[in-house]
Amino acid sequence: MFTNFKELMNYTPAAAMVDNYQKAQEELQEAFALLISAKGRMKSAFGPYHDNVIPPNFREYNLEKEMNASLAMMRRNAWKGIVGKTQIKRGVVEFFRLAATPLTH
Repeated sequence: MFTNFKELMNYTPAAAMVDNYQKAQEELQEAFALLISAKGRMKSAFGPYHDNVIPPNFREYNLEKEMNASLAMMRRNAWKGIVGKTQIKRGVVEFFRLAATPLTH
């Protein structure tokens, strides 16, 4: 069956492969459930235009990098939502408009 020791060490029984597949499916379902929950939290806090949790160009070949990109995108969306809901931007614009107005005595 095996021609050398290295082949024997790499052998994985079919039952173990099926078990790993089933566990991977469960983990992926849990991961998507968490993504759905995160999206819902972002939407309820910041509205439908700031609720993205996965970048549109997501690639699974480097999940750690993609996780960081997702976190950065969520942070940007959160700040955009905060600025929009608190009208900070309007206050800053008004401040600079008033600062540019010449003083009259």
